[in-house]
Amino acid sequence: MPIDQQALAGHWLHSHEEDSASETVYRPKDYALPPARGRKALELGPSGRYTELGFGPTDRRVESGSGNWKLTGDALVLTDTAGHERRRQVVEVTPQRLVLAKA
Repeated sequence: MPIDQQALAGHWLHSHEEDSASETVYRPKDYALPPARGRKALELGPSGRYTELGFGPTDRRVESGSGNWKLTGDALVLTDTAGHERRRQVVEVTPQRLVLAKA
């Protein structure tokens, strides 16, 4: 079944509790995740822009990458502002869960 590119757009928080050895799991920002010291985030804008958020020296969330994103087949393709491309296979996407294969 083809992946709906519009379903990928949103603000996703890393749900590390659900990760496996081969998959990384994200939940929408309004999902009731258990408390954690911090969570990385991936914002996939409907216009094709993305922002990755990590943690700075004070444990506050800071931008750690940005650029353009697109869906090619079942691959989420992230191209940063320097032109470097990363591909992650989309295993599952629903309104409540985004699962990407680990590289």
